[in-house]
Amino acid sequence: MAWELTGNSSTDPNVNFLGTIDNQPLVIKTSGSEAMRILPNGHVTVGANIQDDPSTRLQISEGHLGILGMSDTFDQTLWLVNNVGKELRLTVGANAGGTAWYTQANTGTLGVGEGMDVRFSAGAAERMRIMGGNGAVGIGTTAPSAKLHVDSPDFTAIVGTAGHGALQAGVYGHGFIGIWGSSDDAAGVVGMNSGNQGFLGTRDYAGDFVGNVRVSGTSDVAVLGESSDPSTAGTGVMGKGRGAGVTAFNSANNNAAYLASDCCAAWFTGEVYVGGKLTKSSGGFLIDHPLDPSNKYLSHSFVESSDMKNIYDGVVVMDAGGEATVELPEWFDAVNTDFRYQLTPIGTSGPNLYIAEEIASNHFKISGGTSGMKVSWQVTGIRKDAWANAKRIRVEEEKSGKERGSYLHPELYGAPPEKSIERVRHPAPQPFRPQIMSIPPQINGPAGIMADKG
Repeated sequence: MAWELTGNSSTDPNVNFLGTIDNQPLVIKTSGSEAMRILPNGHVTVGANIQDDPSTRLQISEGHLGILGMSDTFDQTLWLVNNVGKELRLTVGANAGGTAWYTQANTGTLGVGEGMDVRFSAGAAERMRIMGGNGAVGIGTTAPSAKLHVDSPDFTAIVGTAGHGALQAGVYGHGFIGIWGSSDDAAGVVGMNSGNQGFLGTRDYAGDFVGNVRVSGTSDVAVLGESSDPSTAGTGVMGKGRGAGVTAFNSANNNAAYLASDCCAAWFTGEVYVGGKLTKSSGGFLIDHPLDPSNKYLSHSFVESSDMKNIYDGVVVMDAGGEATVELPEWFDAVNTDFRYQLTPIGTSGPNLYIAEEIASNHFKISGGTSGMKVSWQVTGIRKDAWANAKRIRVEEEKSGKERGSYLHPELYGAPPEKSIERVRHPAPQPFRPQIMSIPPQINGPAGIMADKG
């Protein structure tokens, strides 16, 4: 039967169809030119001069619009579905809802319906998400807790590079917390600069937040400073301030240390332990004056010796025979050697007092007194414990080559400050050269950038 231009009836699709029965394409022309072709393999081409691509079911060429879809609503203007039901729906309109993607005309906007999240996947896994509710962006996380939250378990979370001109930053964050970095096993934030500061913090917040740069962490070390300078001029951590260069507190016991304090090189609050040798020019105690504690201090000097000397003393009462045995602690013999003695009678003369038995088995004996006589005794010993034997004080030693010609206190010998051994051992590090940046408007939210190298 022939196909009528006004339509056909009583057709059987097995015998009535439009097409070819040999290995030839079906070509549809308009105005004498090919407009559409259905190839023997079922592929469809729309437009002229198209070569069949065995991987493409439908090919469209020429003209300004490849496919134009129109709908009376925002739903399903274009709906693409594969053989397992995975779909992409595209609509045109800024107020599209449902599950549809939309493009906003003349603005370059690609988005989804109100309140929905945009998700990007690669390698069969979600890699990035833009939250529809607050606009937060998560890379490597499905629940971003900052405006930009990068969670990278295997790589560096954020690498930022910039030119060397003024005010150019590789990564710049501004907010109540400008940049937040955390790590389970390495570094939360690493800053490196071959010519100036690796990390510079400035603060324009007028509240009670302490510090331009604040570091808090749950690992063994919250802040670690290490210099790779091969010379002795390298400084791990440098702090400068009029109150103190570095201030440290222990929240468990309220111990505190102020280094480069306004009063002295170091001020310690709490007990102080030195694991090695402590060397000083002089020493003493300083207390509030007992007779005027609110207005005066009282100072005493240490007792010093060229030996590692211990001093012990006491008062003993002589027995009926004019003798007395002084018992010493059980550790006395293990700590001391080379003893010296001094005896002084109290209340009467004692010209015949003497040491009848020297120290042995942690005691010694005094004789030559009278019954009931009080005797003040003093014993000194030289330390012989394991530490003292390994770290015996060198009373005299030569200055090292680089220290020769320099002084601990050059001002006492009429020498200029440049001759200070402090300058020789610790050359002044390069001063801070902070760059002042203009601060953009405050960004609402807990953090400007949050990077987590998990």
